[in-house]
Amino acid sequence: MAQAWENVGSARTGAAGEMRDLPTGDLFRMFFAEAETLVRGEVALAKEELREEAKGAGKAAGAMGASALLLHTGWLAFVGAIVFALGTAIPLWLSALLVSLVLLGGGAVLGKLQGWDRLREVRGPRRTVQTLKEDRQWAKHTFQNVKSGNHANA
Repeated sequence: MAQAWENVGSARTGAAGEMRDLPTGDLFRMFFAEAETLVRGEVALAKEELREEAKGAGKAAGAMGASALLLHTGWLAFVGAIVFALGTAIPLWLSALLVSLVLLGGGAVLGKLQGWDRLREVRGPRRTVQTLKEDRQWAKHTFQNVKSGNHANA
């Protein structure tokens, strides 16, 4: 980015390439124009990263939905078989109640232990965050140099 800033300065100041001769107002305009370009680039990068993540997540969600439907249907049939099997030894209503309590307890424990931890692992736009940090450092350094009058190093 510093190279781009130097190129802007050399284009405006001629062969010497010195930004020292430019008025502060022009330097600030150039600085903010570069900052605007950076922000637009970061937004575009963030959109692209999120689009890629969403596309992959959408495909995975579709497959998981179909899988969950089939598993749920099979599970219901299996639970019904367990209830009827226990119903031969104890009353059917008590069998259904016991199986329900065991399943509800197991589901609550599993959700608490595994479900929330997995949701916290969802990634964000990591590259965008990193480049925004780098851009912030560049902008801070350049702005301080322009502000202090040290235009040649801006």
